[in-house]
Amino acid sequence: MDKLGVDRRQAALSDISADPRLDAVFRYWQALAGDRPMPEPRDIDPTGLPPAVLPYITLFDVIDEGRTFRMRLVGSASVAAVGSDYTGKYLDESMSGDVLTAARARYRAAI
Repeated sequence: MDKLGVDRRQAALSDISADPRLDAVFRYWQALAGDRPMPEPRDIDPTGLPPAVLPYITLFDVIDEGRTFRMRLVGSASVAAVGSDYTGKYLDESMSGDVLTAARARYRAAI
């Protein structure tokens, strides 16, 4: 809880459950995780995700314990938004500078 008494995790979960697509992904994630904090990467099968979310999903492979990341899957909505398909590309092939630095920091924090 923060100094205002807000449980940020509960607030985030509330936001997730308000969106049916996010809620479906979160339920899939929880089912795969079981009693663990999160599922193992090998547990995640894109075909197990709700079809409505697949265009918005980007899955990353962690390379060299987080030194870099490769985009394993980039959904069609993401491709349309940026105008390029970066599936199979490394992070530094799709961004640079401060954007790359910030993305690496976010992804490293998640592993």
